[in-house]
Amino acid sequence: MNPDVIVIGGGGAGLAAAATAAEAGAAVLLLESEREPGGSTQLSAGMFTAAGTGVQAGLGIEDSPERFFQHYMDLNHWMLNPGLIMAFCRNAAPTLEWLIGLGVEVPAAVSHNAHMPGLCQAGVEDVWRGHVPRDQGLGIVRTLVRACRANGVEIVPNTRVERLIEEDGRVAGVVADGLDVRARAVVVATGGLAHDRDLLERHYPAALRAGDDLFVVAAPGARGDHMRFGEQVGAAVAGDGQGLLLPTAYFQRLHHWQSGFPPKSRIHVNGHGRRFMDEDASYAVSGGIIDAQPGPVWAVFDERARLGLPPGYAHWTPEHVAREADAGRTARAGTLDGLAAAIGVPADALRAAVRRWNDTLPHGRDPDFRRHRTLANKGSDAHPDPIDQGPFYAVRMLPAELVCTHAGLEIDASARVLDAGGEASRACSRRARRARACSADGTSGAATRSRAPSRWAASRAAPPPRPPIRPPIRRPSRRLRPVDGRPPHPSHPHRGERHGEHDRRPRGQRYRTPHGPEGVAPDHADHRPALRVQLHGPCQHLVRAARHGERAGGHHGGVRHRVGDLLPRLRGVRDPQQHDHEAGRGAAVAGPDRDQLGHRDRPDRLRARRHAAVRGPDPAGRRGGGPVPRPAALPDAVVPDAGARTGDRGARAGAAGRDDPRQPHRRTDPRPRALARHEQLALGVHPPGRS
Repeated sequence: MNPDVIVIGGGGAGLAAAATAAEAGAAVLLLESEREPGGSTQLSAGMFTAAGTGVQAGLGIEDSPERFFQHYMDLNHWMLNPGLIMAFCRNAAPTLEWLIGLGVEVPAAVSHNAHMPGLCQAGVEDVWRGHVPRDQGLGIVRTLVRACRANGVEIVPNTRVERLIEEDGRVAGVVADGLDVRARAVVVATGGLAHDRDLLERHYPAALRAGDDLFVVAAPGARGDHMRFGEQVGAAVAGDGQGLLLPTAYFQRLHHWQSGFPPKSRIHVNGHGRRFMDEDASYAVSGGIIDAQPGPVWAVFDERARLGLPPGYAHWTPEHVAREADAGRTARAGTLDGLAAAIGVPADALRAAVRRWNDTLPHGRDPDFRRHRTLANKGSDAHPDPIDQGPFYAVRMLPAELVCTHAGLEIDASARVLDAGGEASRACSRRARRARACSADGTSGAATRSRAPSRWAASRAAPPPRPPIRPPIRRPSRRLRPVDGRPPHPSHPHRGERHGEHDRRPRGQRYRTPHGPEGVAPDHADHRPALRVQLHGPCQHLVRAARHGERAGGHHGGVRHRVGDLLPRLRGVRDPQQHDHEAGRGAAVAGPDRDQLGHRDRPDRLRARRHAAVRGPDPAGRRGGGPVPRPAALPDAVVPDAGARTGDRGARAGAAGRDDPRQPHRRTDPRPRALARHEQLALGVHPPGRS
């Protein structure tokens, strides 16, 4: 198999890269190390940060990429590459519109948090730019998978790339499952390194300061493979020391949408017993604020706040907080002075902080830290309660929820990897997690940056462009104009008008998509690989097997779901151990003989095969047998035909009452059935009373 482009990693970035390259006309192979595509994107809220979008215009918000760029650079103290960030800001909105065109739905409505569809405040920006789609990150993944399938991308799960293949100073392919797979371009989209402790020590040691309280919510595939590939080709690294750590309670071990949320009526105090921040500040800045404080940081609240915690969460519930206090891990005291002694802060400072809170925010204003404005942006109209009912509690807070890391291969504005000298490497293209502001959501960064290298990779492959297929693909009319001038077959009067998988003509002589010009058959044979598996065939089984492999013992429908099992079929080699039912499921393989693996048969083809059993073999080798001899005698004009009375198309058998070889698992019904009129005419049997 020689695809034009290989994409390593099937998260949001890899799927967007594969779909874009396929739209540009490249033959794409996507290798995913986990059981199914999606990565961290399918675990996220899917919030997409962009400026100047149609969703913003629908809400009357004026924004532009230039304003987005200014905010982005200011937030990061201008420590990032301005050219790269400007390219991202300019391409974010077109990428979002591309996703919406594929089927992602982002309503033009105000959203008060990152899990409510609509437009929300992504970070600390003055103009809201966070676009939250329906079904969140999982919805984006499903849409991209459909786009990949529609454009012929081959997705192979459970396959981790071991290394790159280098030839003459460029990457010529990859090694996966011990097999060499070559391509004209390689796109690396393997995500972060949150699940590799050694790489964390080298590139993001701040995460390890949380010690035993650290927990990771990134997808299991975030193991830093891109860093190892970069070392192999001598690529430069950018973004060291940067990532996203969310502030959490010490007892949390799950994302806050599973662990729960601390009470609204609380204050955060530092080692001096003083309140120092807006407790609902964006995660873009809150982790850094907490890290800058002297001593540990505590969330202080009272008994009324504890009892007001909603049920149904794993950690922030009244019962769990009480258990932690009983165990001595959460401080609890009947008075503020006793609580101050328990957490080691000055009692007068803690009393002053609580008194200041009770005099301000419960009355609707917070002149010190402006938290009333943050609460309003979150859609909270009710004022918090005073902190005045003992016992009082103090829970230690720290940045301990590791979402993602930003260290990656350094890229230019076209997302090409740079070497140690700052030159564009010939090795591979990379959608790196380039150093970016925490306020910029990973979904937008991944999808936006992944499309540029995909266009470049597709241009290197340089096949003639073909019209993109945008899902959902509607089935075209079953009767189209003849496209090759071939006269219809006598037994199939509309043979030359059938479409797609119902037409067994060579691939270059039939309609490939409904987008081709009328009367012209698009021919891709001159620039497509000689053998190429369409996604609705074997790969569909691979993805299904990956999702249900545990229940099916690692197999689903007899199709193994590793690249080592797929490649022989991609090269045209039939696996002798492959289950026979794959032909009945319609695994469409384009190659020298498209009938090797079979297609879903129409009733007329089933009848033709059944008649062939009566007629005998065709000496000319034509499908369906030779001329029909007039039988000497057929008593009562009946022939054995298993299962046809019940309407079970898959259980039909030949004239001798044998099982259908395409459905070996079906039972046969030996009862005879009267021939239909068209079958009697085809066999030369005239019904009684007719000449």
